[in-house]
Amino acid sequence: MNKKIYLTLLLVSILGSIGFAQHWCGTHQTEEFMERLEANVKYANTHEVRSPDFKYIPIVFHLVADDDGVGRMNEESVFLQLCRLNELYIPVGLQFYVESFNYVNNSDMFNHVVPNVQGGMSSNRVDGVLNFYILAATHDDNVAGYYTGGLDVLVVRKSNFLEENSETSGHEIGHLLSLSHPHYGWEDEPYTPAQYGETVTITTISSSQSPTVPVEIMDDPNCTNTGDRICDTPPDYGFTQNGGNGIFTCNNPWEGIVKDRNGVLIESIPNLIMGYNACTDNYFTEGQIDAMNADYISRINSGSNQQQHFKSGYTPNLNEITEAPNLIYPSVAENVDTYNSILFDWDPVPNADSYIVVISGDADYRIQVNTDELFVSNLEPSSTYGWKVIPVNEVGYCLDLINSNLFFTGNSTSSTNEIEEVNNIQVYPNPTLGATDIKLALDIDKEVELKLSIVSVDGKSIETLGNKNIQAGNSVQTISIENFTSGVYFIKAESQTGTLVKRFVVNK
Repeated sequence: MNKKIYLTLLLVSILGSIGFAQHWCGTHQTEEFMERLEANVKYANTHEVRSPDFKYIPIVFHLVADDDGVGRMNEESVFLQLCRLNELYIPVGLQFYVESFNYVNNSDMFNHVVPNVQGGMSSNRVDGVLNFYILAATHDDNVAGYYTGGLDVLVVRKSNFLEENSETSGHEIGHLLSLSHPHYGWEDEPYTPAQYGETVTITTISSSQSPTVPVEIMDDPNCTNTGDRICDTPPDYGFTQNGGNGIFTCNNPWEGIVKDRNGVLIESIPNLIMGYNACTDNYFTEGQIDAMNADYISRINSGSNQQQHFKSGYTPNLNEITEAPNLIYPSVAENVDTYNSILFDWDPVPNADSYIVVISGDADYRIQVNTDELFVSNLEPSSTYGWKVIPVNEVGYCLDLINSNLFFTGNSTSSTNEIEEVNNIQVYPNPTLGATDIKLALDIDKEVELKLSIVSVDGKSIETLGNKNIQAGNSVQTISIENFTSGVYFIKAESQTGTLVKRFVVNK
């Protein structure tokens, strides 16, 4: 898994600008929130909270749409973002996996209509997991996401969930695991020399997200009771918010100038995941990592009837998916005779638990399967489609490129999944494992004339076996494959009532 972390917190790029448009975090760091953080820091200072092995957190993704089911985040994007999210949390020793998807059709939830959204989240919430809601909106147009301690759930705006670096999600999970902003108290009115002077003498600060906060100073022996309560995050008076003008930076514009009330120069860390900044190399400090691990321990040790409980003891499939499937049929620019009877086929890839087949164009289908083929019978005639196959497992996929093919349907209405007279049809041995013949076993309900042929993966006819009159009952047809090269083929059986296609693999 690529360890490089691309981080740009809650941001959308402004073309031609060195800064970024501002998106706020909506997490309210209440007194109760901070007490939990302080308890985790205290525990981490007296216990070993890390382990050499990863700790695994199950997530239920609540994919919310409007009342008509429109606007829902698709599963393949969730799996992609989950992989990116896991990259962020490798240094923390925590990894996330999909427990399940929950599909909700509720316009009030989707558009974050208060108070209905809270009721919807409460009724859909699942115990023992991280509940992650993806909505079209939040309570404020500038808020990208938030954690609410009352329900112990995350909410991320759909547009911010799709960030290439997945940092909004990573930031909000940091809150769920008890972390505060390093600029705690300075969210609304960050420092400017004009307002606070070069030496900041105030002792408390507050914002709409925070109660009154003691202002942290450099080398403060009381660091666990001031600022964000983490001792290895130095004072941050909102320096990277650039004076509140809506632009983030990746530096403290007043570095070497601003001092704390003791006259000590403040040496800030601009590039923290829990900050507001425009950096690309953000990270968690050691103190933040310890606090999150302590919070995880407290969650798994809490009773299962407790709202913040996480179930544990399960290890997901962590093997990385490193390649996209090779698409076999339909191949590139393939003209398919039928439109309501297409067997999509692809090569399996290592470490995939399942595949999401996306068919787009004159339709929009997303179908998850556990095999390397999918039969589809409801496309339109004489139409253009694209298709791709996304391999996934419980921890997502991080592939940069997914193969896709364009194909064209014909206007034949024959069905490749049934022939009225045929009860069953099997090919063996399959794979052939060096055999020079294959057997086609037929279970026929009544006499039928079948046209048999062999088709390659690109849809070309390899061999026509002619029309055969098959009697009722069980019978076996022997077909020579002596001159076939190794690869994937299809036996196509056609009658007046339909068509059957069976896949087989020649392995010389």
